[in-house]
Amino acid sequence: MRGDKTASSSSSTIDPSSFEIEINEKQADRPPEIIALTLPPDEFLETFRKNASECLRNTYLVDREIHQSISGTVSTSLAEDISFLVSAQIEVLHGYLVSSRLLRSHAGDALLAGAIRSMARNLWEEQVDFCDRLLL
Repeated sequence: MRGDKTASSSSSTIDPSSFEIEINEKQADRPPEIIALTLPPDEFLETFRKNASECLRNTYLVDREIHQSISGTVSTSLAEDISFLVSAQIEVLHGYLVSSRLLRSHAGDALLAGAIRSMARNLWEEQVDFCDRLLL
């Protein structure tokens, strides 16, 4: 960015391999992609909500460079990080809906609506907390 000064010298990188899925003992010997495919929709949604919330929280907690322009505008890489995370979460949802044959069904629509509602709520809550921390 032209005319910017760095307010913090630490940089951020989100490592997608750090995203984890919680599994129970019966599923411990299966690869992660098989686990997601075998979860019933209600368990998948609960696990998705929990993991999505944790990943989003971790994304907001990363120390990143804060740039301030000469005019006083503040910017970070947070928007790109959040965009990447939301895209990854949507891909997980789509993969589950396709593999479980719920795509374009009432049950699939309900699962999708619940997941997106949860993602939006978590994003709003984390953004409010982030703004409060940034302004202090």
